[in-house]
Amino acid sequence: MSSTVNPTRFFGLGGMQEIGKSTLVIEDDHDIVIIDAGIKFANIFLTGIKGMVPNYQYLQKKQEKIRGLFITHGHEDHIGGIVYLVQEVNIKKIFAPKIAIEYLKAKFDDQKINPKVTFVEINKMDSYRFESLTVDFWTAQHSIPDAFGIRVSSKHGSIMCTGDFRFDYTPIGNYTDFERLKEIGNQRLTALFSDSTNAMRPNHSPSERDILADIEMHMRSATRKIIITAFASNLTRIKALIEIGVKLGKKILVFGRSMVNGINIGRRSGYINVSDDVFLGKNLNGVEENQMLILTTGSQGEQLAALDRMSNKKHPKISIEPRDMIIFSSSPIPGNKIKIEHLINRLYKLSAIIKENGPDGYLHTSGHAYKAEHEKIFQLTKPKYFFPYHGEYRMSVAHSQTAIESGVDPKNVIIAENGQVFKMVDQEIYKTREKIPCEPIYIDGETISRDNSRIINERQEMRENGFVFVLIPFHKEKNLLTGRISIITKGTFSVRTGSQIIAEIRRLCFTSVKFFTEKNQKWSPPQIKQLIKNRLNAYFHRTKRWKPVILTKILYIDQKVDFIKEYQAKKGEKFMIHTLEKSKFDSNFEKLNLQNSDKNNEISKENPLKTDKFFKPKNLEGKISQKSSKNYYNNQVFNQDFKPKTDNYVKLFKKDNLKTTKLRRNLQTFDSKKSFNDSTSKKASFLWKKPQINGQNSIITSSFLTSLTDKKVKNEEDSLKSIKKFPTSKKLNLKTPYEKRAKVNKNDFLNLKNLTYNNRKNTNNHKSSHSLTEQKSFVPLKNNKPTEVFYRKNQKDDLFNSHKNWKMTKKPFFVQPPQDKITKQDNIAEKVKKQRNNE
Repeated sequence: MSSTVNPTRFFGLGGMQEIGKSTLVIEDDHDIVIIDAGIKFANIFLTGIKGMVPNYQYLQKKQEKIRGLFITHGHEDHIGGIVYLVQEVNIKKIFAPKIAIEYLKAKFDDQKINPKVTFVEINKMDSYRFESLTVDFWTAQHSIPDAFGIRVSSKHGSIMCTGDFRFDYTPIGNYTDFERLKEIGNQRLTALFSDSTNAMRPNHSPSERDILADIEMHMRSATRKIIITAFASNLTRIKALIEIGVKLGKKILVFGRSMVNGINIGRRSGYINVSDDVFLGKNLNGVEENQMLILTTGSQGEQLAALDRMSNKKHPKISIEPRDMIIFSSSPIPGNKIKIEHLINRLYKLSAIIKENGPDGYLHTSGHAYKAEHEKIFQLTKPKYFFPYHGEYRMSVAHSQTAIESGVDPKNVIIAENGQVFKMVDQEIYKTREKIPCEPIYIDGETISRDNSRIINERQEMRENGFVFVLIPFHKEKNLLTGRISIITKGTFSVRTGSQIIAEIRRLCFTSVKFFTEKNQKWSPPQIKQLIKNRLNAYFHRTKRWKPVILTKILYIDQKVDFIKEYQAKKGEKFMIHTLEKSKFDSNFEKLNLQNSDKNNEISKENPLKTDKFFKPKNLEGKISQKSSKNYYNNQVFNQDFKPKTDNYVKLFKKDNLKTTKLRRNLQTFDSKKSFNDSTSKKASFLWKKPQINGQNSIITSSFLTSLTDKKVKNEEDSLKSIKKFPTSKKLNLKTPYEKRAKVNKNDFLNLKNLTYNNRKNTNNHKSSHSLTEQKSFVPLKNNKPTEVFYRKNQKDDLFNSHKNWKMTKKPFFVQPPQDKITKQDNIAEKVKKQRNNE
């Protein structure tokens, strides 16, 4: 080993034991040369990830030594990472083929970045010498024009990277420079990095001319329009298809963004040289079906690609008709086979003619070398060491076996890992213990996310099993739960069957947290989270065999939260309006209490009740507006979801019995009374009934009830008599839904929002002496429990004739006394009136 010159170091940041992300770094004392900077496309399990690029942290530290980035060809797995590399590392020059440069410029414009990079177009005879490293090229053949192999030489030896290549002895376009490869072999090649993608395929890859011959044969047999789908990056194939279409007199249509961009780049670079008349624009009028040749994307069954939309009849321009020919000039990429099969099935349902590679001849050939071509390159270059490159591990093993069979020493065949550093000294290569950080960087959308491996794992877990979110309200000072535990689930169970599961989850969380916090006064949030996670994992595994992602959040509450006010405050203007209306309602209550009872309770005789609306009193000085009362009632219903559900029905059976008994006694002793107290007779009698229906109070005035009772009263004087006949009841306290509210004694208005006034259509009831209970009844709007409904049934029996019936029945608001007693009372009232007139 030489002691005067430092060794040459090299390693792969990507591309080792994988397809994609190709990035090879060669470093000497003063120079660093980078070969390719590709991207690896994400598989279906990486949800939301566009692709992966290598970790460029090492290059950031050594960016002053970087002399340039050298590109083998313009495919995404070799140039896709450059957009992200130039944003993190100062790359001054990019040496690339002409078409690759056009692709890079288009990518920079698409990403709207303008890096300070100088593009240098390379040719097969070029050679670039730096302070300690020298770079030269050889022409290779691939599915894209302008593909090159690159050799980097130092004082300790030379390293060659083939890039993607194949050997075609009857090529279309570029050809492989076999003489240059033989010359490199004669100059003692130290190490070879070679493409391993098709190392498991025996023999030789088909020639491109054979592929085009079979495609042209199918195109000639078509009777209607022809649709060909292929890789948009395979410019060699695209150019040949356009030339065949021109020869057959077809008009060419191009669909798919990547296909359009690829053809435009080929035309700008001069590789595709056809006139504009060959291509059809948006106007398809006058073009016959059998003259159309459509080049489109979607060969891999990509969702929303042009061919996918055609198969679903969603394409705005093209519709697939019976006998249309569709040619798949491509092969399935691993992982896309199922999608392609679904696509082909949809096309068959449209009665189209499908041509696939294999069953219908050679319609596609790979751009990567087979085993026979690998043997050929070993014979030409004669490398001392071999590193399989750009292939999965099984492909690398097959390629290594081919190298050994071709004469390479088995000890010198190395299947390296990404980031593993090797050093080259005097034509010998040694493995070091150094490992460069090269974990993949995920591209989430259009940005690089470094520390998102955990995020990817969580996305995968939620994608497979869903998640359960537990929110625990906790009082930190009192060390106890202060509210209901909230459970949020996604992707776990359906809404129909989930109510019992959520209830069980809530119970488990409540009991676990309560027991743990009571037993351990000093606890931490991570302990609570782990406790809930363990309990729920055990529950799901025992009952459902699920394994959802469980997330727990502790919400600290230092004081009691009024959720009603908090929710109303969020309503903004609606809550302000409600507050104003509520204050009006309260003030009207106070006014009504202070007003004279007769004035306040004077009710119009004409249609006093609305059969379809709640009662609206008329001619009141402290009258409550319709809007105010309506808003108040709506607010009561609105707030009842936030209040504890209690039985608001007030059962007044005992009180009713006492009042009715007293009323009967007054009627029996009425004959003995000769005069009435004027102040007492003028007071309105309120019968307060408080069955809480939907959280609201029902207030019934006795003056209104007496007007309903006595059908013979037709004027104010008779009304006054009816008031005098029945003494007022004691005032009852009204408890409103608002807590700590001032008691209302009397003189309130009638609230019948939740009651309907049902008129019986029986005309005979008007003639009956017991007309009240037979004609009218108050029935709740909602179907409440029968035992909790007050004054529900009509009573046809004479309640005063049977004391037994009186006790067994539910009491109406007011019972009309017997007719004979009413007559006596009328006589007494007339005598009193005459005495007053005489006075």
